[in-house]
Amino acid sequence: MSTITKHASKAYKILTRPQHTHFQQHSTFSGSPLDLKDGYIHLSSASTAGETYSKYFSSDTDLVVVEIDLRKTAEGGGRSVKWEESRGGQLFPHVYGGPLEMGDVVRKWEGGEVGEELFVGLRREEEEGKEEGR
Repeated sequence: MSTITKHASKAYKILTRPQHTHFQQHSTFSGSPLDLKDGYIHLSSASTAGETYSKYFSSDTDLVVVEIDLRKTAEGGGRSVKWEESRGGQLFPHVYGGPLEMGDVVRKWEGGEVGEELFVGLRREEEEGKEEGR
């Protein structure tokens, strides 16, 4: 069951360059080693992506961040998106039941574009979007 109607329709996946290359070559991404171990694909919201980057990826200088349209993800191939508690009780979107597909990606940032400033900007975009929706 998808809970997208109560949550943001966008989420972010931080990929290493080899993971992104594989994603491009196969048009699907089944997950990182952690995703495969846990049985779902870990994504971050705009408000949690910066912390995910700082905690797991900040020492890697060749990353790709993809923005995922969760509405497309939830519509395709038996997949579902569930927002579940994780770090400190924050909600994170998790994809169950299948891989991410290249058609789910709506934007991406690579290499030097990926850093703290990107995540601050994404969070600001999300907050401005919420204000406009009022």
